[in-house]
Parts: sequence; structure tokens; C-alpha cells
Amino acid sequence: MTIDTEHNDIVFEMRKKCILRIERGSVVYGTMTPLSDHDILTVVPDKYKDFLSQYEKGIFEFKRLDSENKQVDEQFICQSDFQKLVDDYDVMAIETVCTGTKHTLYFNGDKCKIDSRKPYDKWKIRQSFSATASNSWAKAHKKMTVEKDLDMYRGVKSLFHSLRILMFANQICESGDIYDFKEATHLWPEMYDHINDWKWEDYKEAYKPMYNQLRSKLAILAPKPVEK
Repeated sequence: MTIDTEHNDIVFEMRKKCILRIERGSVVYGTMTPLSDHDILTVVPDKYKDFLSQYEKGIFEFKRLDSENKQVDEQFICQSDFQKLVDDYDVMAIETVCTGTKHTLYFNGDKCKIDSRKPYDKWKIRQSFSATASNSWAKAHKKMTVEKDLDMYRGVKSLFHSLRILMFANQICESGDIYDFKEATHLWPEMYDHINDWKWEDYKEAYKPMYNQLRSKLAILAPKPVEK
């Protein structure tokens, strides 16, 4: 991992002025391994928009090592850009506003004006989460089959995420929220255990039926609106 030292000053300032800091990723899903980063999302006031706007989606990624020499991947985004992601039903943003207090590291209730947009439009949830899950499935295939991109660990991660994302979409459409962030946790060790002896076709045979079942369930929970 490349450690970023160039932006220490601006990162220190944004962290002091932040509105929300919340854990994300494997620490929330219960799938941490020695290879996992500790993912944190930090939402900051819009005064930092000029700096952050030079990065994709207005998200600046800062990599560092913590006091125990573990990898930390902290993402910074301004409040208005994060709200736009929520409004657009971005999977990462919706997951974040559903995460709850257990993984919240800091929250400024006076300055945080983020609207979760609940209750969610089920059709929009289906569109966004299905597209993201499909991209993760395709990435898994690529990472396990294309020689120049071969990376079994990242491929297995993408496969896991493709199923987890659909599970979360179904939870939202059933209950209006993500109530169990660890629903897919049991899949990770069994996927990870075969990383050295399974190929793409083995993973596909094992998990494509589940993938299809989750997509079918989502189609039932969130049918396409009838055009008037």
C-alpha cells in the first residue's frame, strides 16, 4: 500500500472540522482479514468542495497506517456531494446512512444536514443495487479469468459483494432499511477458503444459483412501475 504523506495537513484540518465519520466495508460486514483495509468515510463541510472536486465523485482517498500498523483507507467527501449520492441511490451512500450508531466514530448533530431520503423508492433501489451487483459479478469474472488482470483475492471480494449488495437491496425493499449487515458474512470464509484451488467456473457453479435467486426475489419485491 502506498502511504499518502503529501496531504497530511489538509487531512488533519478536514478531520477536525468533519460532520460525520463512520466505518464502512469489511469491519461492518464482519469479513475482516489480514489483507483488509479499515475503511472510514468522513463527511466534511462544503468549504472543502474546491479541494475535493478535483477527485472522482468528489471523494478524496487517504491511505495511512494506524497505531497498530494496520492499513486505513479514509475517504473524504463534502456534505452536498454526499447528499447527491444519497439522492441518486448510490449503493455506498445508502449503505452509509443505514449503518447506524455502532460504527459511527463522530457525529455533529448541529451541522449534519444529511437527509437519508427514507422511505426509499423500491424501484430505484432495485435499479441502483442490481446494476452495482452486476458490475461486481462482471469484475469477479474478469479478475479470475483475464490473465493481465488476474487477482483471485479481488475476484473473490467482488463475487462476495455481488451477493451482499443484492441481499441488502432485498432487506430495504422488505423492511425499508438494512437491518442485518452480516447477512452475507457466512459466505466469505467459504469463498476465501477455496481461493487457491478453485477457478472461476467453480465459483460460478457454486454461487450463480444464489445470485439468480436474489435477483429474482428483488424483482418480485420491487417490480417495475406500470407506465400510465
